[in-house]
Amino acid sequence: MSCVIAGDYIFLAHHGGGHDKDDIIHQMRKTFESMENTLASIDATLNDVVQINLYLGDIKDFRLTADVFKEYFKNGSPAI
Repeated sequence: MSCVIAGDYIFLAHHGGGHDKDDIIHQMRKTFESMENTLASIDATLNDVVQINLYLGDIKDFRLTADVFKEYFKNGSPAI
């Protein structure tokens, strides 16, 4: 399992994805799909996420990643 449950908290381990392409949008979508799968395995969803640590190789990609966040977090992004 790629997470640890501690009381009322769920801690996800690293969930990178999509490294088969050099495309930040593809990588972000694959990462969020992986997170969704892990969370679903413990009856949770992305709506339960309160913080994400995002590491970018190029700060110019930030706007693109913010747009992908909006696809997966309809009620506003968690703290980044």
